[in-house]
Amino acid sequence: MNTVDVVIPVYNDDSLLIETVNSLGSQGLPSGWSFHINVVDDGSEKEISLKGVNIPSDKITVHRHAVNKGRGAACNTGVRMGNGSLVYILDSDCVLQNSYVLSSHIATLSEANVSVSCGNIYVNSASFWGKYQNEVGLRREKLFNEGDLASFTTANCMMTRKSFIEVGGFDEAFTQYGFEDRDLLLRLISEQFEIRYCKDSSVEHKCDLSLNSVVGKLYKGGMYSSTFFIEKHALAYEKMHFAKADVRYSKGGLKLLVLLTKPIVWPMVGVLNWILLKEILPYWLARSVVKYLSGLVYLHGTSAASH
Repeated sequence: MNTVDVVIPVYNDDSLLIETVNSLGSQGLPSGWSFHINVVDDGSEKEISLKGVNIPSDKITVHRHAVNKGRGAACNTGVRMGNGSLVYILDSDCVLQNSYVLSSHIATLSEANVSVSCGNIYVNSASFWGKYQNEVGLRREKLFNEGDLASFTTANCMMTRKSFIEVGGFDEAFTQYGFEDRDLLLRLISEQFEIRYCKDSSVEHKCDLSLNSVVGKLYKGGMYSSTFFIEKHALAYEKMHFAKADVRYSKGGLKLLVLLTKPIVWPMVGVLNWILLKEILPYWLARSVVKYLSGLVYLHGTSAASH
């Protein structure tokens, strides 16, 4: 019997974990295949709960980190917990919406020389953040088709255990948000492991976003994760839009912008977050404001990293 090890990292918020795990129960797999779920509690302040799971207990294993180590480390632990030939990484707030997500990934990986199958993420909501996230998903697909094979995340990604192990899994130096996915995918590409986009394996992101949570992660990404990423993939970083909002890639103008906006950047975030909740602005304008304010917050993060 061939096995897919489903790895689900979770930290603090397990509000959607049960729905995500239960969505795996409807999966139809090819003959000779089964799956096992490895849930990794990455040192949550309160232990996660699996009460209400409809999956047989012998198909689920839970491991808890004593301290928070970061998403990459949690995924590595989940992979080590199993021994299946394939590994499927799934974020705890991404719900499978049809019965063929896993089988479509497996079919993609059955093609000659394919080692990684990336699926997209969509949001079933007409809210601002639903539209915004769906545009991000379409942009990732467009970038992939144009040759950026590291454009997707690993929130919905299946790969061979062989490829994951050979590149050393996730780099656990990325303890904060950001760049751990692209780092892993770039290393897979550099070792000649072929990546494909599996269009039939989309999952629904159920998490309710807010501007505060989004830019908070971007600030940490600029302050912490970007530094490690630049050390490993300087040329790749320079081609990304993040470099345009990084004081380390500026001759001085961005440093002046940080200085001028330092007293107001977080109050601006608070005001815009309220405006988005009230849906005062038309979508096209709100999207532009969010884009530039997000870049500004990331810029402040890189400024903190450079000191």
